[in-house]
Amino acid sequence: MYHTVTLSDGEYLWGCQAAILRQCESGAANLRPHNNPAPEENVREGLRKNVTGALGELVLAKFLGRYPTGMFVFKAVDLTEVLPSGEIIRWEAKARPSHEYRGETASMILPPAKIVSAYRYVHITGAGPTFHVHGWMWGRDALTVPVRDIAQNGRPAVFVLAKLLTEFESTPYMAWLKAAG
Repeated sequence: MYHTVTLSDGEYLWGCQAAILRQCESGAANLRPHNNPAPEENVREGLRKNVTGALGELVLAKFLGRYPTGMFVFKAVDLTEVLPSGEIIRWEAKARPSHEYRGETASMILPPAKIVSAYRYVHITGAGPTFHVHGWMWGRDALTVPVRDIAQNGRPAVFVLAKLLTEFESTPYMAWLKAAG
């Protein structure tokens, strides 16, 4: 099951602007996309990944009814909020441009070296303006998923199947979120 989130034209533009800013910051820091493209592909591939990521963060914030706290802060947590109980929740959107891969719902892909056990990783698919929010998983649970190599670059990755994700309706957080409006 998934939830559908549609970004307005203005929201979509805002996400793309954040992606361009990230691309400039990445270039200034001499960072390259994780799939290590050839130098002539670096800018295009990096911008594509930055657009996908920034739009995913905006979709997550809209879905949760929150302001995207980390969207314009380089390498920040995507969304941080404090519940009335004082608990701090750190959300990370993991977006893919395609809803399906080889006839199945696309998996959430996490690089194991970057997984933080206390974060909630949210699987989002789509290229806009309509996206699917599939569910979430604690980082500590993602660390138990077997690591595989991504065929295109040989870098290790955790592929989390959509069926392993926690649906938002099954968490007490969603009841609080709906009540908070």
